[in-house]
Amino acid sequence: MDAMDRPRETGQRLDRRLRLALRIAAVPVGLLLLTLLLRAWFGPGVRRAKIRTSVAEITPIEAIVAATGTLVPKVEETLSSPIAAAIASIGVDAGERVESGEILIRLDTTREQVRLDNLVEQMALKDTELKALEIQVEETRSQRESRRRLLEVDLESRTARLERFERLATFGAVADDELKEAKLDIRRTEIELEQVEAGLEAQRRRHLAEIERIRLERSILVAERDEQALRIESATVRATRTGVVTWIEKREGLRVGEGQALARIAGDDGFRVSASVSDFYTPRLALGQKVRVRSTSGQIGGTLEGVLPLAETSSLALSVALDDPRAGWLRANLRIEAEVITDGQEAALTVGRGPAVAGAGFQEVFVIHGSRATRRRVELGMASRDRIEVLGGLVAGEELIISDMSLYRDRSEIRVR
Repeated sequence: MDAMDRPRETGQRLDRRLRLALRIAAVPVGLLLLTLLLRAWFGPGVRRAKIRTSVAEITPIEAIVAATGTLVPKVEETLSSPIAAAIASIGVDAGERVESGEILIRLDTTREQVRLDNLVEQMALKDTELKALEIQVEETRSQRESRRRLLEVDLESRTARLERFERLATFGAVADDELKEAKLDIRRTEIELEQVEAGLEAQRRRHLAEIERIRLERSILVAERDEQALRIESATVRATRTGVVTWIEKREGLRVGEGQALARIAGDDGFRVSASVSDFYTPRLALGQKVRVRSTSGQIGGTLEGVLPLAETSSLALSVALDDPRAGWLRANLRIEAEVITDGQEAALTVGRGPAVAGAGFQEVFVIHGSRATRRRVELGMASRDRIEVLGGLVAGEELIISDMSLYRDRSEIRVR
């Protein structure tokens, strides 16, 4: 091979190597372009097995306000200590059934008995004081009555003397001064007699007032004695109704104050629901609304009978009367869920509830057509536990995704595989 052919052969080899390198590099570039084209064509997608969907259907629907609470006795009475005393003995335990009149707690009444005895002694003193006063009244009356009778005798004597003087005066046998003195003696005796009679009346009134005072004081002591005796009698705390003891003070020897709670008894009237919700729902709640009450043990209907605001927690306390307050599965303090039915329709377009359709108002959802899901604006209305009303944007039979689709909020369409 001559010198001119060698460069030509070298150039041909380089050209073949370059073409081979270009072919090898074109494969991944082509695959990358193909992947980009496929993604651009088909777009982002979701697997049907990974999402929840619901078909729009005509169904009944009820608007509810969901609350949580507990079952409490329909009637529960708190028994308080009638006196300040120490607990002497305890007759029952919490949870036991008791009959009306059964002894629950006995209190130590030693101090109360001492006070009762003191009141009885004060009453005896008043009785003695009253008897002494009655004797004094009789003695005073007798003395004044004797004085009055003596004055009456004097008056008769002096009247007779005056009459004799007047007869003698006709004959001039009595001086005018003696006649005048006789008349003055009679007047003086009459005045003394009037004073004695007035004194008798005044004394009688004073004694009557004093007797009334003593009798009133005694009647006050009688009332205090009777009240104290009743307190001692009631110091034996008894069940006021047949029912179950839900709580009782178990610390024997504890000194309790008057009015302090000692026990609680739930009557046989059954149970009611005590629940709470946010005060946000105040405009939607009204007495008399129907309520569904459910727990893991069963379900029962009821009626909303009380709505009270709790300012400290910005919530509402609900009281629900049960249709059958004595149902067998009911028990005190059972946790329950209550659904207050605030509105409802017999036939409405509804879909199942989910993260994508959780509340009333306008929302963006994905409606499925074949293998594609398109974003659409819908209007939602009242909601029950499982379904929500569709006011616009869907027709019966259309299927939408109710799972959380927040990852695709910037997409107008996605694939469904």
